[in-house]
Amino acid sequence: MLLTEYDEIETMKMIERDAHRKGMEEGQITLLLGLVKDKILSITEAAKRLNISESEFQKRLSEQ
Repeated sequence: MLLTEYDEIETMKMIERDAHRKGMEEGQITLLLGLVKDKILSITEAAKRLNISESEFQKRLSEQ
């Protein structure tokens, strides 16, 4: 007897939603990094839009 029921379809939907959310976040970061590199947006504004510190944004910028 199983105590919990495994719902494969619901699990796959949950994984898909999580992957989509992560992809959107990564895309936003990539876009903002590009805008900063092209001097269209300041580091301060980009960090603010990502809700992270300027030093964290600078770290991501240097990793590119």
